[in-house]
Amino acid sequence: MLWALGTGARPEAITGLHSRQIDFQHGLIHLNPPERDQVQKKYRPVVRLPDALWVDFDGWAVAYDGRPVKSIKNGLLAGL
Repeated sequence: MLWALGTGARPEAITGLHSRQIDFQHGLIHLNPPERDQVQKKYRPVVRLPDALWVDFDGWAVAYDGRPVKSIKNGLLAGL
């Protein structure tokens, strides 16, 4: 939830967010991974890294047991 609120990104961009997309030196998040072509209708911008998300990590931003979470719905339901 913090990544979604902090970036305003779509769920697919959040669940696919990897640490290699975050520029900690300049405080930027590249929501579009380098291997994905930028599509006009679903543009993924570069956004500022909010202070609340300034956590140095290695791997996926939203993960369970080291693997990326495929749907944020499952993570929200598990917390209930």
